[in-house]
Amino acid sequence: MLGILYFSIFLIFGYLISNRLFLTSPLYIRIWTGFTIGVLLSMWLVIPFSFFFGFTIVSHVLSIILLLIIYFVIKIFYKNSAGLRLNFDGNEKTIIALALPIFLLISYLLYTHVLFPGSNGNLLGGQSTYGDLSLHLGIITSIATQGKFPPEYSIYPGKLLSYPFLADSLSSSMYLLGTSLRWSILIPSFVMVLLMVLGFFILSFELIKHKYASVFATILFFFNGGFGFIYFMDGLGKDTTNFTRIFTEYYHTPTNYNEHFIRWSNTICDMIIPQRTTMAGWMIAIFAFWLLHKAINENNKTYFVLSGITAGLLPMVHTHSFLAFGIISAMWSIVYLLKNEYKNEYITKFLKYDCVFLLLVFTIYPKFGLIAAILSLILLAGIVILYIWQNDKQDIKNYIFSWFYFLVPVAILAIPQLIFWTFPQSSGNGFLRLQAGWAANEGDIWSWFWIKNVGIVLILLIPAILAAKRKFINIYFGATILFVISNLVLFQPNNYDNNKLLYIWYMFSAILVAAYIFSIFNRMKGIQGRWTLIAIVVFLGTFSGILTIGREIKSAGIENYSSAQVSAAEFVKANTPKDSIFITADEHLNPVSSLAGRNIYVGTGLYLAFHGLDTSSRAAEVKQMYESSNDFKHLADKNKIDYVFVSDYERNKYKIDLTYFEANYPLIYHKSNIYIFAISDRAKK
Repeated sequence: MLGILYFSIFLIFGYLISNRLFLTSPLYIRIWTGFTIGVLLSMWLVIPFSFFFGFTIVSHVLSIILLLIIYFVIKIFYKNSAGLRLNFDGNEKTIIALALPIFLLISYLLYTHVLFPGSNGNLLGGQSTYGDLSLHLGIITSIATQGKFPPEYSIYPGKLLSYPFLADSLSSSMYLLGTSLRWSILIPSFVMVLLMVLGFFILSFELIKHKYASVFATILFFFNGGFGFIYFMDGLGKDTTNFTRIFTEYYHTPTNYNEHFIRWSNTICDMIIPQRTTMAGWMIAIFAFWLLHKAINENNKTYFVLSGITAGLLPMVHTHSFLAFGIISAMWSIVYLLKNEYKNEYITKFLKYDCVFLLLVFTIYPKFGLIAAILSLILLAGIVILYIWQNDKQDIKNYIFSWFYFLVPVAILAIPQLIFWTFPQSSGNGFLRLQAGWAANEGDIWSWFWIKNVGIVLILLIPAILAAKRKFINIYFGATILFVISNLVLFQPNNYDNNKLLYIWYMFSAILVAAYIFSIFNRMKGIQGRWTLIAIVVFLGTFSGILTIGREIKSAGIENYSSAQVSAAEFVKANTPKDSIFITADEHLNPVSSLAGRNIYVGTGLYLAFHGLDTSSRAAEVKQMYESSNDFKHLADKNKIDYVFVSDYERNKYKIDLTYFEANYPLIYHKSNIYIFAISDRAKK
């Protein structure tokens, strides 16, 4: 109960802060901005105190005090408040009709996929959470249980946890304060999902000022899917199983089918449900984009500062979202410098044709991409230099100075995170390498790869760019550059993860295409069949995604942890030191690390290799400890092993001489074919 109260306090005061900062905004804007601020502060305010007092109740009490101080400081500077004023702008019914069904759908999937209690005490999940969830569970339970800060990998103790962990540490806060592990994950996830869906519509409406186009863009984004459904339509007259296997086989869906190079995963099923950092990162990045766009267009210094603060807090929430925001905001700062020149049709045409040129190069033949990118950069630099040369220098200085209100808080907040957490781990081990084409080495025809993956949105994107109004070109140019960079540089060992950048490009692409479709729709007024146009685009843009979501709903009920593993984890939590180290097999569904929050000497390379960590040496030592009684004591002492965990996983992977452990070490737990032996002196006490 205390965990829920703690989180609720941040949401309430976030709303109160929003009432001060966004006084004239409609109620739904103040709720969205307020709760987003509340979630962000609930992640961050405990962190400074945790460096001194550990991740403890003391640090959380101090974070509440700091929250109150922030609120009262803002109250002093912004004396007026909207209170409970129910001011509306006409979008409320549309938002409810749109956001509520999407929110309920995602929430249902979360509810059935995250540690769902089975009938015999086991814990169940779904297809998409089978892989990633256990990593997040281990981060959540170890931070809350061990209290060590800064935290280390519980599946690689001794190594600083540099993976963005703040979405998980929010759940750690609730878990520490007494909320169950399942609900510590679900409650903040429900809130973040609602804010993300609301935020996407609000950002769309801010950019294109068209209610129904914003609805359309939201649907295209959350139900995204290309033409992958074609692969399941072959021979349906003779054999229907080619279609029905979508709902029965593991990752054979129209948005995730590696055999045919379908990699453009559905945002709900493969990004939001299993990837908590992406969920949180998108929620915050959308808010930051909204703030920065308003800051630029209204020349509002407060919005510049707020956007800078929000972006500056992003790196350890979701580094990819921070990088995407940084690239797009950098382009906005350049392009908006030229906004007074947009009356010059040649500059507008240059930006349009440059977007089209870059998209064509990178979707047809990315090997020419670096040359194309350099050429575009030179031309843009020339235009900027010419503009600066011909225009009033004082106006330009004033413009640049206004951006300092944004850049200073970004630098103050982000640079320490990057230096302390991000750069040390990403300076090698497969991070930051050039590759012409995001996944172009997979052997597919590159143009067909993009068409079948992104589908109708990609096909309509170029005419949408050419037809776009001037004010949207400066917005979309930044997204185009993000697309270019994402297809030139891989930012992590797993090239698939570049899609975390590309989906933010897709956000703006979906908005642009939706605006384009409705501009055609409006010009067809009085013509029969114009709704058919919308229906066709909706079908082509969402059918693959809807089939994937159907599969995800049906996949619920996959066992993640057996009742025996749950019982063993409960014993470990109650009877072993919080910082103890176990050896186990490298199965990713590990009850010791994920459910009990204890350290294991080395976990699965499935996680650690993608974080740039080489597990081979430790994995070899674990094998040696399990299989060689002559080497066990020496290696166990050297590596400070406290417990040996033996279950069916370990017996299947290693040739274990169980009699050696039984003869030499106390057996402290034996139930349902799971054994735990105490090794170190402190473990034997």
